[in-house]
Amino acid sequence: MRDLIPFLRLYKKHWFGLTLGMLLGLATVLASMGLLTLSGWFISAAAVAGLTVATKQVFNYMLPAGGVRGFSIARTAGRYGERIVSHNATFKLLADIRLFFFRKLAPLVPGNLSNLRDGDLLNRLVADVNAMDHVYLRLVSPLLIGVLGILSISGFLIWFDPELGGFLAAVLVVLLVGLPVIFYGLGKGHGETITLSKAQYRVGLLDWLQGNAELRIFGANDRVKQSTQQHEDDLLQSQRRMASITGMANATLLAANGLTLVAILWFAADGIGGRAPDPLIAMFAFATMASFELLMPVSAAFQYLGQTLTSARRLNEIIDAEPATAFVAPETNRKATGAIDIDAISFSYHGSSDRVLNHVSLRIEAGQKIALLGRTGCGKSTLLQLLTRSWDPQEGEICFDRVPLSQ
Repeated sequence: MRDLIPFLRLYKKHWFGLTLGMLLGLATVLASMGLLTLSGWFISAAAVAGLTVATKQVFNYMLPAGGVRGFSIARTAGRYGERIVSHNATFKLLADIRLFFFRKLAPLVPGNLSNLRDGDLLNRLVADVNAMDHVYLRLVSPLLIGVLGILSISGFLIWFDPELGGFLAAVLVVLLVGLPVIFYGLGKGHGETITLSKAQYRVGLLDWLQGNAELRIFGANDRVKQSTQQHEDDLLQSQRRMASITGMANATLLAANGLTLVAILWFAADGIGGRAPDPLIAMFAFATMASFELLMPVSAAFQYLGQTLTSARRLNEIIDAEPATAFVAPETNRKATGAIDIDAISFSYHGSSDRVLNHVSLRIEAGQKIALLGRTGCGKSTLLQLLTRSWDPQEGEICFDRVPLSQ
């Protein structure tokens, strides 16, 4: 989870939209549970009232009917508002993460990125950043909504019957704690494989497309194509297994819902809160069924957490890297003339003993034209890269207007 800390810090900027989205999500879930709970009690109470019409008992059906309509409208409006607000905040957050990642990436070019392919960098900038939306939409938000929802439904039922309400609360808490641990363990390895296979597949596919002519000339086309297809097969296989785990999670929740419902009906058969059997039994039954809606997103959230953590680690490899060339803020009030002094510079790549440039000295006046001539590999491009500070020379110094480039 430590890998997510740099991205969680960016949440501060969008705290209002993200918090509002969670509150609307909680209101939607509460309205959904309230709708099912009230409807169950209302139908049962209306049936009982119809059977006892001969006793001339009064039954107010207007108020619960209004409540059903109110919950229906609230659920629809809340779901729409939650989707608008949370996704808008998430898209803005992803945009900030991309900018944050690119600002860390740009100073690393080219020295620290020589061992990374263009396709891999693109995959990190697009796919791995996209995976960060799981942190809010599938992890933080469902967990907070689940905890608050369990407290709400449990408190409501405990008010009618402490023992039955406490039993349902215990079952929901055990599932809320246990299911994430189980399905995180089941999905962790497959999530990592999905992320890495997706990256390898895209890199291999891009290499195969860009170098197709050369690969055909040297007879390596089939081998590279087969390697790319193997990455694709690994990706599809991991996605199938992840889908199977998702089905297992849904089946587990449905089974737990059914067993909990049977237990609630069994314990409530003699009545709720010491009263004779009445429509409150139906209210408890429907509240039990509705409460499991809180748990549906939680298992899926932790199932895909391994995939999100792997993407975060891949992004942190770039974010935590130190640039080979450190830049400082330039002086803006100094007038530049343009003279360049190259004083006995030497440079070799990646610590090699063979120097590309060896004690090169040169002075270029402002406006002067200089031609760099020499065979391939003699250091012409390297000298230009040192002038633009892609790297710094290991020996000697380059000055611009007699000020070292490092300053």
